[in-house]
Amino acid sequence: MKSQVPEKKKHTWLWILGWICIFPLPLTILLVRKRNLNVVIKYGVITVAWIFYLIVAMAGSNNDNPEKTPDTMLMETTIQEESSDNVVIESEIENFETEENLQDDVSTEVEKEKITNTEIRNEELNGRGRADIGRSEPDYINVIGYAVISSSQQYEIEHTDNFEDANLWIVPTYEQDKQFWNETEITLPHKTEVVVRGQYLEHEGYGAYSGYLLVEKTDGGQQYYINVRNFITKPYWNYEEEIHKAALTGCFVAEYHQSSDYYPVSNDGSKVEIEDGMRVLVTGITGTYRNVKPSETGIDAVVWKEWKYGYGGVTVHFNEEDLTIIY
Repeated sequence: MKSQVPEKKKHTWLWILGWICIFPLPLTILLVRKRNLNVVIKYGVITVAWIFYLIVAMAGSNNDNPEKTPDTMLMETTIQEESSDNVVIESEIENFETEENLQDDVSTEVEKEKITNTEIRNEELNGRGRADIGRSEPDYINVIGYAVISSSQQYEIEHTDNFEDANLWIVPTYEQDKQFWNETEITLPHKTEVVVRGQYLEHEGYGAYSGYLLVEKTDGGQQYYINVRNFITKPYWNYEEEIHKAALTGCFVAEYHQSSDYYPVSNDGSKVEIEDGMRVLVTGITGTYRNVKPSETGIDAVVWKEWKYGYGGVTVHFNEEDLTIIY
């Protein structure tokens, strides 16, 4: 015959478990069974017990795995968005800085290019290797000028019988062979516009310099070496209203038309009969002659004609109003 476990012992473990895990539950059962206890006190104690239990339970749950309240979720969302925005902004800043740096690099290169290849027009420079300030070496780098015949070539043209021959109005070019400069077969037409890219000059004394220039044609970009004596900055052939200034710069072909109050004269001041429309070679301005007044006939030119002592060119002095530049 099986022995029966008393009912009280059968439920003892349930009471122990209840007091350990959910202590308000056995407390509620006990208080409800007490019929002689004031109702207000009874249910007040039950209510306080359950509230206390729930608070403890929620606190423990939040510590182990905190639940996300609406405020918490909003805060986290905001933080994530700000973090994402920061990533985008940082990326944009990095890209912007990269682009800015590239633009700065390009701008710097452009500025360097401008500084390196800035072309200058300055007709006040003497040209031909003559110093512009004291005895200092002239600086022709990036200066726009013209390749023209030199004074020695002008002398040769003056002593020929045809100063209008185009083959005489050419500028030789050179090539460097270590310390020597050799003339090449390439020539440039007189009055070729160029820009200087390099200069190799030596001081000859006082304000005079000799040497060679690396020039680049402005209409094609080809580069050549020319003698510095063949370089000027003044397009004097365009000085149609300033013949005197043009004659100071270089020689040129001019056409004679009598329009002033002064006839052409020879060195002794006597009148020279010149056919209207005759072309002459202007070589400079009138120097000191006893019977020649520079204010009246101050332009020197070579005239070729038959004279009573034979053929040859002679110097005649003209009034600048009577001459028109042809070449």
